[in-house]
Amino acid sequence: MPNVWIRSYRSNRSRVPKHSSSSVVLEKRVQAVKANVALRLAEQEQWRRFEGEIKLLEIEKKHRELLRQQKMEKENIERTQRLETLRQQSERELAEARQRVALMDLEAELEEQMEEQGEIDMSLVTQDQENIPTGADQFTGDIPRPFIYEDFLFENEPHPTMRNNSLNPDLSAKPLYSTPVMTASSP
Repeated sequence: MPNVWIRSYRSNRSRVPKHSSSSVVLEKRVQAVKANVALRLAEQEQWRRFEGEIKLLEIEKKHRELLRQQKMEKENIERTQRLETLRQQSERELAEARQRVALMDLEAELEEQMEEQGEIDMSLVTQDQENIPTGADQFTGDIPRPFIYEDFLFENEPHPTMRNNSLNPDLSAKPLYSTPVMTASSP
């Protein structure tokens, strides 16, 4: 029987190293699995950081676009204000020019009346001067129209010389009423 014991001792001895080598292999496999899990966690963390940076870049891009849009809107508002200011200024200048033309027409009409009649109908002069806007009136934005004695006859109609074509007046047109002739000998 001593041989049996030796055999079993040898067989146990040979099993011990096998058992210890399997625990080493198992331990290496556990370490490999841990390393693999750690690698996956690191990859996921890196991917999250990458997605976060992409989102941050998108937010910055939207912010820049918003700033650019606000800048363009501000420029459009400023441009509109400048155009409105220029429009108002040109309307004022046009109103002033129309006022000067109306005064020149009135002066010419008065001179013509003086030459034809020798006297001036002062009621026409005072009415015309009252209805022509002065200093403060010219900045209201309204374009004044001179009040001439023809307006008594044609309130809502244009001037007889402007009826057919307002841009090209007919200078040969005659007034639709007769002008009374006053002489110096009339009472």
